[in-house]
Amino acid sequence: MTGEPNRVGRPPKGERKSHLVRLPVQLSQYLEQVASYNGISVNEFVVEALAAQLGVPYPEEERLKLSA
Repeated sequence: MTGEPNRVGRPPKGERKSHLVRLPVQLSQYLEQVASYNGISVNEFVVEALAAQLGVPYPEEERLKLSA
């Protein structure tokens, strides 16, 4: 062993800032269903939806599909 951990995971997508958002339970459940159907995380879905709503470009290549 080299003493270095094997780092396997998603590549970084650049600097990010987190926000805590409280959602009604029904909306949260719907977000989870739609994101799962699209094979992406709820976070990724929210980022894409906000970018589209605000007219901010969000490159498709930044999307990371959930693994099976």
